[in-house]
Amino acid sequence: MQSIIKRIGLAIFFLTAIVVANAELLPVEDFTDKQEAASIDGTIPNGMLGGFWDTEYENTGNITTRTEDGSMTLRITAHSSGTLYRGAGISNLSNPIDNTETGVLFFRFKVGSGTAPLRDYLGMHSLIDSDFLTTATCRAAYVNAGFGLSCPEGSPTFDVTTTDGVTVLKSGLVRDQWYNTWIVADNATNAFDLFINPAAGPGGDAELPTPSDAAGQGIPFGAPTDQPLVGPIFVKPADLPVIVSANVFIDDIYWDGDGGLELKTKAARNPVPAHRQTQVPLDQALSWEAPNDPNIAQVLGYDLFLGTDQNDVLTGEPSVLAVADTTDTFYEPMSIFAYDTEYFWRVETRVRMDDPNQTLLTTPGAVWSFTAMTALPVLTQQPVNVIASPGQTAEFSVAVESVKPVSFQWYKSDDRANDTFEDDVAIADADGPTLLLTNVSAGDEGFYYCRVSNPSVAYSEVAALGIKRELAHWTLNKSDYDAVNELYLDAAGGYHAAVAVAGSTPVFVEGAADPVIEGAVAFDPNTRGVVGLLNPSEFTDQMTLSAWVKWDGGPLGEFGNVILQKGQTWETLMWTWKLRQTGDGRAGVRFYNNFGYSAQTDNLIESDVWTHICATWDGIAARVYINAALAATDTTGALGPDTLGNLLITGTADDDFPGAIDDIRIYNTAFDLVEIAYLYVDVSGMSVCLDPDDPILQIYDFNNDCVVNLADVAEMASHWLTCLAVPDCIERP
Repeated sequence: MQSIIKRIGLAIFFLTAIVVANAELLPVEDFTDKQEAASIDGTIPNGMLGGFWDTEYENTGNITTRTEDGSMTLRITAHSSGTLYRGAGISNLSNPIDNTETGVLFFRFKVGSGTAPLRDYLGMHSLIDSDFLTTATCRAAYVNAGFGLSCPEGSPTFDVTTTDGVTVLKSGLVRDQWYNTWIVADNATNAFDLFINPAAGPGGDAELPTPSDAAGQGIPFGAPTDQPLVGPIFVKPADLPVIVSANVFIDDIYWDGDGGLELKTKAARNPVPAHRQTQVPLDQALSWEAPNDPNIAQVLGYDLFLGTDQNDVLTGEPSVLAVADTTDTFYEPMSIFAYDTEYFWRVETRVRMDDPNQTLLTTPGAVWSFTAMTALPVLTQQPVNVIASPGQTAEFSVAVESVKPVSFQWYKSDDRANDTFEDDVAIADADGPTLLLTNVSAGDEGFYYCRVSNPSVAYSEVAALGIKRELAHWTLNKSDYDAVNELYLDAAGGYHAAVAVAGSTPVFVEGAADPVIEGAVAFDPNTRGVVGLLNPSEFTDQMTLSAWVKWDGGPLGEFGNVILQKGQTWETLMWTWKLRQTGDGRAGVRFYNNFGYSAQTDNLIESDVWTHICATWDGIAARVYINAALAATDTTGALGPDTLGNLLITGTADDDFPGAIDDIRIYNTAFDLVEIAYLYVDVSGMSVCLDPDDPILQIYDFNNDCVVNLADVAEMASHWLTCLAVPDCIERP
């Protein structure tokens, strides 16, 4: 059978969807005509002859009727002696499932309050002979399309399991809560689908399941059988010797043996808004559909009760009668609903039946409810990111529209989320629409948002505060190397870089800065630097990377050689900055990642020459500069997600830097051309022309020194009256 189930599992799932749409659930038993504590007849059914029955050999009251939550129900309790075999069920229906049909059983159940243990079985069953309950091994097995209820003594919750207890279908269900249950069973496959969701209580028509109610699809029957399922319901409390088990209550049994869940009713149905719907518009019209019982000859009219008191609506108090004796199936209230208010409504239906007596019936209808939309404050202006210099004032603001007075509270967070409250701190006295942070410093960096309440709550978007500064500066001088702890010391922010392989000794060479005799490092895979917890763009979504490099002219890796990199895995790294082979014996610089952008220069890096390189990210564009000149730009991508990965100074054996690196600096803003020029000038001592192609320079800078001054006038004067015009200056030969 297991192989059959594997083949038909998906088919069962889709079959369920068809069943829900096409068939007819008819009421079987709601116990309303039973007396309190009524004795069940105590007979074992023979084949299909039973009707409503139980199998208890003594009238001990373990299976009986009881009023529960205002409705007459069936109550089942295991016998304290644990010696009697019992169960209860209904059979002899006009439409039992035969071997090629799908059948649906709907009922409501509740496990009583307390902490008594539980091991019961509910569901459809099959009958083979009249003695099927005389052995313990048969009792549970004959609950074929069904499930177990289980919890140990002392547990406040219970689980829904398969009848063999092997699989938990739903866990942690609450005692003293009613649940709607649908079993959709198929004899042809010996499997069923199960749906369970919380019910408002006992009593009333069956409801329809939704896909989210599914507890399992393609569940094998409790025991293989060629006999038809003849439920619609079978309940069997397990024997728990000496201990009285928890009470289980059953009510509202509906059944279809022809494949259904299209409910036939004499009451108004399918309310709009749906039962228990929330956030209902204030001007919502109410509507419903007419009853669909085929035995109704005519719907005579409806009375609609509407109010905020459930009991008044239930009992039909005149004060909540909104409209009487209407034949419309909709109602438009005279005034709008109130914010944040739960409303109850009921449609009482009067019909004339299609029978010889033309019987007139009034169906009270179920009480439906909905809740009007919350008066949420609406934020019309969100806080924006701020980048401030130390000592400045940072400002965040929100603007709000609200039908009620609002209050504000600003928070600081360690992340870009306004719903992870464990790391959020309410800012003292920050209770207005504007947050001002004066004399800011690096300690103020973080993420800020506002909680707006009226008293319903809305949260603003999260905005970041970045304090403009140099984050890290590794001079890479031997004097700034901690040989004891094997660290390249950071002169700016304390982000000391650890040597990758402990015990490795860096090779220091003459640097570009100053220059210092041992002022740069010729890295190898063992001495490369590793920095944790440094994400330059965390609070600003910007950064600038600066370094001096001296390529030794050796071969470059297939995918380039790392200068700096944030993250270690190509698929997720934030960015990588590499030297790349580009031809004619020289190399270029590429700043890129796996998420779209790639700023790559042409052949601008010569061997054995110190070159200043710089890369910037401004939130949109990546740019690369060589010796203070813009060399490449790309605006087509984004930074990668690995914000927690290590920051690496050069790479591994496959992509370590061939040569020396000096004076690495990292800033948390994107430098402009002037700031980058000074990074170059401060080390090289050479001036740099920001824009040699400037039109003014092209016209008036006669000596090409990037300055228009008296020297250019002198240059012009030295050529005064130079004339090559014919015939003005040159005579005919």
